[in-house]
Amino acid sequence: MGLTKDHAGPAAARNHAIEHARGRWLVFYDDDARVEPDTIPGHLAAIRAEPDAAIAHLGRVDWPDELLDAPWSRLLAESSMLFFWDRMVDRQTYGFRHFWTTNLSVPRELVHLAGGFDEGFPTAIHEDIELGWRLQERFGLRVRVHQGIRCLHDHGLSVNDYFAREHKSGRSALAARTINPPRSTMRCGRGSVTPQAGCRRCMICSCQPPAVCSSSCRDWNPHRHAR
Repeated sequence: MGLTKDHAGPAAARNHAIEHARGRWLVFYDDDARVEPDTIPGHLAAIRAEPDAAIAHLGRVDWPDELLDAPWSRLLAESSMLFFWDRMVDRQTYGFRHFWTTNLSVPRELVHLAGGFDEGFPTAIHEDIELGWRLQERFGLRVRVHQGIRCLHDHGLSVNDYFAREHKSGRSALAARTINPPRSTMRCGRGSVTPQAGCRRCMICSCQPPAVCSSSCRDWNPHRHAR
């Protein structure tokens, strides 16, 4: 079923689609994603293994082989400059900071009860993480990583594109401070953890709450976390 809506931003478009969804689970992809034959079956298998859990299932996003000939594209694909696939453990659960709607399945009812995506975000950056924060706060939702559920990022990203994206990310981060101030202080990103822990980057920590990382955390590893 195809849906149309007057342009009102990505959050509004997703909310419009959610209103028309009838299944128990939602699956989100970016508009530049190339879905593989086993992507949807992979999500279905993950859902059937935990049908009633407050869990979102995050599949991996890779770059097509034809884009990896360029050194810059290979750097983006194999580092943490965009995502953190090189640092995340398969089947591990993580906090809201990994609620990325690039290749993600999530219970529809929980998204509905949380109020959907906040339409105050100007672009498709941070609006998914902000929803993930509300889902975590209200329902204890966690994000389970599945390295084997793949889709492909089906366009190249030049150096200029990358920095334009970072600029958009900054604008959305500024909007997030107005839209959801508590979430902005618990971002679980660069510099957001307690300084006494000696951990300057906690993107991959699976502790509870995810914005606090210390020697008491079962995932604590100063060599892995510090950058």
